[in-house]
Amino acid sequence: MVDFFADTKDIDQKSCPIKLRKHVFAIPANNANVERIFSLMPTQWSDKRNRLSVETIDAILNCHYNFKMACVQFYNYVKEENVIIKKVKSALKYDWAQKD
Repeated sequence: MVDFFADTKDIDQKSCPIKLRKHVFAIPANNANVERIFSLMPTQWSDKRNRLSVETIDAILNCHYNFKMACVQFYNYVKEENVIIKKVKSALKYDWAQKD
């Protein structure tokens, strides 16, 4: 394989294996993260909470899985961020026609 790259002067012949390598190494070695998300999903989307949209469930699961801040840290962060407080207090979140 190394001889192939050393002897080849045509850039197109070199680019195909490079593209193939990018796709092969992009595949994760396991699916533990996906299974973790699927195990969290029934606690959020149940018979009692069946009217939540897919976007809402996606946001809840993203926060639950990726957000690693303690409650006190989050409270102090939000207390200092005026932009977040203004967005929470605004009525824009209830306007279904408006997309951010």
